[in-house]
Amino acid sequence: MTSIADGARRADGQGLQQQLVAARETAAASLALMAERLQHSRSQVARIERHSSAFTPRRLRQYIRAIGPEFDLAVTVHHSITRAEEQSTP
Repeated sequence: MTSIADGARRADGQGLQQQLVAARETAAASLALMAERLQHSRSQVARIERHSSAFTPRRLRQYIRAIGPEFDLAVTVHHSITRAEEQSTP
């Protein structure tokens, strides 16, 4: 399986929107093909890509599955401890 990060190397350091578009392009999936796979219009797919910050986990998973079976979603959660949290830790 290819992760979004692997499939979108040229989008390294960019946001989710650029990574999703790069992954779709890497998989040679056109907007028309994505629209067919997602059962949406091309304009809806383009809107989804432009507003990727509004993705729900479910929609993101559907989008990635539509890109192709070689792509997978990997999520990493980062948490920074703030000074206030450090000081309140016993």
